[in-house]
Amino acid sequence: MLEQDYIMRQIKEIVRTVLKLIFNIEADSPSAQLMESREERALLEELIKLADRGRVLEAENSLEGLIEGGKSSLMLELLFYSHLNGKTDSFLETCRFSREKIRAGIGRTMDRYGLSDLSEMLLSDL
Repeated sequence: MLEQDYIMRQIKEIVRTVLKLIFNIEADSPSAQLMESREERALLEELIKLADRGRVLEAENSLEGLIEGGKSSLMLELLFYSHLNGKTDSFLETCRFSREKIRAGIGRTMDRYGLSDLSEMLLSDL
């Protein structure tokens, strides 16, 4: 349990760090409201609702299908994983998901947007 709490805090700090470095946004509890585009905000909210209904893998697979739209798509994906990170371990387990998968998803996202070096630096401790 203690290890999961540590990973949860680290994921939260990684998302906060990337939001600050890339978007110059400071947010303790990042949410869809940070999205400037109404369409992307609606997409994020749809993916979050899907995940909240226990269909986390389906929602994550939808992220893979996103066309890389620059910074806003990066933010959308980070906010999605941040939302998942707020879920309980039992919820994630029921959905066949884990904090490690959240961390890996953040890593893939950052790599896709050319942030491999930053990803490696921030995720190496996990």
